[in-house]
Amino acid sequence: MTVSEPVRRIGARLEAVVWGENFVTVPSRQRLMKEYLRRAALWANEYGVEERWPFFDIAECVDPASAVDQEFLEQLMKRLEDREIIGPHHWYVAYMLRFAALTVALPDLADPFEPMLRCYERGGAFGLEGGAVLIGHSYGVQHRPFERFLNCPPLDISDVVLDELDVPWLAKVEKSRARADEQARREQAKKTAPDLDHLRD
Repeated sequence: MTVSEPVRRIGARLEAVVWGENFVTVPSRQRLMKEYLRRAALWANEYGVEERWPFFDIAECVDPASAVDQEFLEQLMKRLEDREIIGPHHWYVAYMLRFAALTVALPDLADPFEPMLRCYERGGAFGLEGGAVLIGHSYGVQHRPFERFLNCPPLDISDVVLDELDVPWLAKVEKSRARADEQARREQAKKTAPDLDHLRD
């Protein structure tokens, strides 16, 4: 099976992802995840599969015959595993690639997986807990109810907006790190200070 150029481009971007989570881009990644949830809700509504939202194989709904070359997929997955991708992201990667492989006419809806891919690119994997997508372990994006995302307006996910979102958060992270470093220095100083108690009367 021939591997299309869109599939190869997505594969190359995925290979560049550092899958260990980055905590300095939490606000922008939250915004990207919200936009993914919004777009995925529109696609789920279009094909009447609301129960499969939020993370599902959209290409299967569009064209069940759509497929990605198995050898290409297996080799890519092996390289991603070498870069420490973890489940369930294997599935999400496959969904992206299969969507990129579609050749049939598509509804007039935005690419659902671009925000998720950029979420990966800006900071690695995300977690799932209950009804939330966890960005930065404990900063959740609630993904219920479905109607909230179906009816909300599109979010600006331009690089300029995303970078601006992260500026105050990065300052907060750096301040927290500075406090932690100072505390560590104090603790180390206590450990290395000479014990003078025996010289006191």
